[in-house]
Amino acid sequence: ATAPFSAWHFHRLNPYGLIGNALAIPLVSLVVMPAAVIGTMLLPFGFDAMVWAVMGEGIRGVLFVAEKVAAIEGAAPPVAKAPTDLFAILVVALLVLVIFRSPLRFLAAPLVILWAILLRTTPLPDLMLAPDGRMALFRAEDGRYALLSPASPSNFTLQQWLPALGDARQPADPTLKQATRCDKLGCTGTLADGKRIALSLTPEAVR
Repeated sequence: ATAPFSAWHFHRLNPYGLIGNALAIPLVSLVVMPAAVIGTMLLPFGFDAMVWAVMGEGIRGVLFVAEKVAAIEGAAPPVAKAPTDLFAILVVALLVLVIFRSPLRFLAAPLVILWAILLRTTPLPDLMLAPDGRMALFRAEDGRYALLSPASPSNFTLQQWLPALGDARQPADPTLKQATRCDKLGCTGTLADGKRIALSLTPEAVR
């Protein structure tokens, strides 16, 4: 139920989230939260230290489960950002599936199929430009995105851009710069259609 909204906002799916929740939620419900309540009640009397230690072990267990599940191959595949109307189709399909008790609920299936078809045919942008104009991503000749960034790129921005473009690479991946040439004044590259693109930071670089 939450997968479409997670994919919409964070551009990633979590196919193993059910496994992680099944293992972690008992620790939260049976160890972490009761310890939090008991520790708070004992705090005024100075007897809370041991309870926080128990709570800490519970939290350590939750983090251990999260790390192990996240380490599974394909645990967080990127999902390219889709137009709002496509997201609405998916939400309607979810509502049809869970609201109707009659065979009408199977109408969710063609809606999901329609969503998948439209999603695959929706073009992704050829160019992404940072608000300050100092960094850009463009679709290169090999069809993958390449980075124009004369200075150190913003990892935070790339962490938002790459999943939204359906690109599973990390911001530090060296292949992001393979199709570009940069110096301190700017960068150049070649678009998928063969045209040249340049990001210039100074008037000298424009010339």
